[in-house]
Amino acid sequence: MNWDNIADAYLSISEDRDKIIFPFLSKVINENQARSIVDVGGGDGRFIELVMNFFGHDHFDDIALTDTSARMRERAHTRLRTVIDLSIVESPKYLKRDHWDIVTFIAVWMSLETEEQCIEALSEIKDLLNKNGKLIAAITHPCFRGLNYHSFSANFDLSDYFRSGMKFRVNLYDNTRSLAIWDTHWTLSDHTRQLQSAGFVIDYIVELPDIDGSSEGAPWLVFVASVK
Repeated sequence: MNWDNIADAYLSISEDRDKIIFPFLSKVINENQARSIVDVGGGDGRFIELVMNFFGHDHFDDIALTDTSARMRERAHTRLRTVIDLSIVESPKYLKRDHWDIVTFIAVWMSLETEEQCIEALSEIKDLLNKNGKLIAAITHPCFRGLNYHSFSANFDLSDYFRSGMKFRVNLYDNTRSLAIWDTHWTLSDHTRQLQSAGFVIDYIVELPDIDGSSEGAPWLVFVASVK
């Protein structure tokens, strides 16, 4: 999927992920007294902006965002133009290794199409983290992809759950706009294996509920992991 082509349409939709994921993310940052953070695949910088607004611009010593899409990076530069000492780069390989307290990986894992791509991306993240650093990886919950949520639904039949690497359509929407994108299905077992292969140990996982209290299941699953 070419994110440069759909970046503006994608970013125009008012999604719920920030409302659902950010409270947990801020809790982990606080618990780990993090002073440096990278958002890998951070798009237009919405999570970095939330972090800056919540903790204050003086809280962090180092802040960075990576994204492979030039258009996403352009949008991030615009959104985060007041953030001092911010690095916005195409790939984690352009950032300091063994340095960062927190690396976030939000809604990116599902876009990776092969096992090799998943392990490579996670390995690059592992190389960024210092010895006490934490990965926070948020994915749409693989066990509940047959359900509809407040701002997205997926055309996924749970009878295909064990078909790892299967592409499926995701429908994003708000009150005025909608957009269809394609993600790749990885099972919970796949995710844990890929983390282990990349050199991580899972600290814990958290399932986050939808903002609509009547929704079934959990739209988002978050891994918190440490370097082995």
